[in-house]
Amino acid sequence: MRSTHVQSFAAYLEFNSHFHLLRARRLRTRGFEFIGREIDVGHDAKLWQGEWKLVSVSWNGKPDHLDDAHWVVDGDKYDVVVGGKALEQGNKFTLDPDRKRVDVFHHWTPKGTFGGSLKGIYEVSQDRLRVVYDPTARVYPASFDPTPGAKYASFVFERDLK
Repeated sequence: MRSTHVQSFAAYLEFNSHFHLLRARRLRTRGFEFIGREIDVGHDAKLWQGEWKLVSVSWNGKPDHLDDAHWVVDGDKYDVVVGGKALEQGNKFTLDPDRKRVDVFHHWTPKGTFGGSLKGIYEVSQDRLRVVYDPTARVYPASFDPTPGAKYASFVFERDLK
């Protein structure tokens, strides 16, 4: 079993970026299945759509930073773009709007390692997205304010209206 210690979320992204195959983003409007039912206009998944600018990040309960970072959400996938460079593409997510949970898959990793799958909690509104992930995908975080040592990644985004 491989164990990796990562000092910051930027280092985590860089560490995992070599696992991703670049692929063209699909720019199309489509409906998709969401936990067995169609998404309607007011649903959380619709609110996730578009481009989000990162305004704060913490790693392991401590403030961190990523300069010029964005998420671009299209359908049930999102890309992580930092400094104009796509570091992670095609992260597939599934929302549970009743419990405000999100599951993400972007690449296979051996059991016990982290980064390939994530479990998280979220809050979303028209202009703000807040997410906290457990990068080991073992548990859903219980709080939006992880304590030091929790090894969670926490993000706050604002809608990028360019």
